[in-house]
Amino acid sequence: RSASLQSAIESSNSLFVASAGNWNTSKVQYPAGYSSDNILSVAASDANDEKASFSNYGSKWVDLAAPGVDILSTLPGNTYDYKSGTSMAAPHVTGVAAMVMAESPGLLPTAVKSYIMDSVDLLPAFEGITVSGGRLNANTAVGGGSQPEEDTTEPATVTDLGYLPGSATTTSVELYWTATADDGMDPDSGPAFHYDLRYRTDEAVTIG
Repeated sequence: RSASLQSAIESSNSLFVASAGNWNTSKVQYPAGYSSDNILSVAASDANDEKASFSNYGSKWVDLAAPGVDILSTLPGNTYDYKSGTSMAAPHVTGVAAMVMAESPGLLPTAVKSYIMDSVDLLPAFEGITVSGGRLNANTAVGGGSQPEEDTTEPATVTDLGYLPGSATTTSVELYWTATADDGMDPDSGPAFHYDLRYRTDEAVTIG
């Protein structure tokens, strides 16, 4: 983990697509595991829409899955071969991000990320092991060739924000809350995939 690398990614004004890694573990890997808003972390799926046996996973740091098994790829010496890995999956997401940007020029990196995350095919294999619970869908991400619709429905309000007793230090504190529905109080909309936590230092406040 490198603070300087994370800072460079966050200040790049780019969408940073990162492969999650190939060790079949939920242990956070970097740079995919940085909490930066403009990082999109990718696991690998297979032809059966299951998690690739080697793919890393994590409900808090791996955003979605994409095809990463037996992918035709170029090799040195002007040859081709089939390769597997999350490094095969991440380029699929990068390509879709480029299509979304071409369809809707001027979108911020975080908005492109939202379109991709909100348009996945929800699959049992990725529920609980990725943030979105799904696998990349290029056609849906670009609106089937039409302008993606803007999400105007706010998530439900967080009502139980609290902190873990004993976790507070002079520089950090562990918070917790219940994930809310993405579209107001509609539980069928699924959970919101991102929370923007803001704080102030100009006055004393009590949490809890």
